[in-house]
Amino acid sequence: MAEPGGHIWVERLRTEVLEPLRAGRKISYLPYDCHADRFLPPRKADPVLPTLVEGSYSCHPALRVLYDCCVFLDITPEYQRERLLRRNPESFEVFQTMWIPREEYYFKHCEIRSHCDFVLTAE
Repeated sequence: MAEPGGHIWVERLRTEVLEPLRAGRKISYLPYDCHADRFLPPRKADPVLPTLVEGSYSCHPALRVLYDCCVFLDITPEYQRERLLRRNPESFEVFQTMWIPREEYYFKHCEIRSHCDFVLTAE
């Protein structure tokens, strides 16, 4: 957790999903549900179809070189608060005190925004 973006399993995403797809191979992978803290049933992905990888840490420096395009979604703190309260009000304090500061540190330290091809703003 001390490393910016270090709490995600970068190597697993890279070796089990991204590299095989870039090599043109069909894959089966186990998506992780962070809310349930467990892996979900296997899903398949075909390299012929577009693949979207989303999430705060999806543009990690060790991963972004494997993408054709990176998009950063920038939202205002007010809109972020509104969405978090609507989605998961019982965990809002944890997001406010732990996850948001970690994300902000990661975004800044790894220069995520400046390495993206597009920046979209939601208000």
